[in-house]
Amino acid sequence: GNVVGTLAGTGGGQSLTFNSHLDTSFVGAEAEDLPILGDPENISRPVAEVKDGIIYGLGIFNDKGPFVSACIAALAIRLSGVKLKGDLVLAGVAGEIGRGQIGPYKGPGTRGKGEGTRFLLHAGVWTDYAVVCEPSGWSVSWALPGAAYFRVTTRGVPVYAPLNDRTAQSVQEQKNAIVKMAHLLIALETWADRYEAENRYETPCGRMEPRVTLGAIDGGLPYKPNYRPAIAN
Repeated sequence: GNVVGTLAGTGGGQSLTFNSHLDTSFVGAEAEDLPILGDPENISRPVAEVKDGIIYGLGIFNDKGPFVSACIAALAIRLSGVKLKGDLVLAGVAGEIGRGQIGPYKGPGTRGKGEGTRFLLHAGVWTDYAVVCEPSGWSVSWALPGAAYFRVTTRGVPVYAPLNDRTAQSVQEQKNAIVKMAHLLIALETWADRYEAENRYETPCGRMEPRVTLGAIDGGLPYKPNYRPAIAN
């Protein structure tokens, strides 16, 4: 899903890539977007529209607009007749949006966090420098935070609803994985406040503050709620 164009240099100079991603945060499909957006009326947000000759919408903002800007800059260099010594590479890459392959969610649609750029490098598209054209920061930065995804699991004992024993006196004794997870989430939120406050990092580009997000919960079957689940994630 990558697209790459090169404005070749004359030689002897350093090369530069303008890297932009082609995928968007939301896709307009209710099954995928609704659990996050929570409002069916917002499902149409990825649809781009043209007003007075200008394109608006999620897709052009993040991140095709910056990609177009890099292409226009390269075209201006070419039309000016100026010859660069090093190659100028324009890369539109797939798989930038923050997705992680986990459990049953695998395949091309769930590959993210730089998958397209990794493929680009493995294919031999290398330059001395790169500018990541991303609208999130509104400034030029040479320092970026990383990301780590974790899946936390609680376990219980599966049981049919009429046989459910509710006599457990403590969380440790609780046999419902969802109830265990509920207590764990409260503890994680308390930890997250402390972690974010204690792990700020000062850089020449400004302060980085970590963010902890409890982004998904999965336990039991929505269409089979008469069974106590043995696992929750």
